[in-house]
Amino acid sequence: MSFAVLAEKLKTTSTVVAFDWRGHGEHARGEEEKNMSQETLIADTIEVLTYVHEKFNDRSLILIGHSMGGAIATKTVS
Repeated sequence: MSFAVLAEKLKTTSTVVAFDWRGHGEHARGEEEKNMSQETLIADTIEVLTYVHEKFNDRSLILIGHSMGGAIATKTVS
């Protein structure tokens, strides 16, 4: 919810995608759900970004994260 107000504003001109990291929210990946290593979270983020880029290939991507999410976002784009 850290970005709820920003997301509402962005939705007027952009497509907003929020995804559910392993170990958070409602999705599950079985036993591998517990793997919260930096490398795994970066790989998951790349998987989501690849899907979003394929689905909305005419749009720019802006990646935003808070706390650990910010660190993973920074490492993903680097």
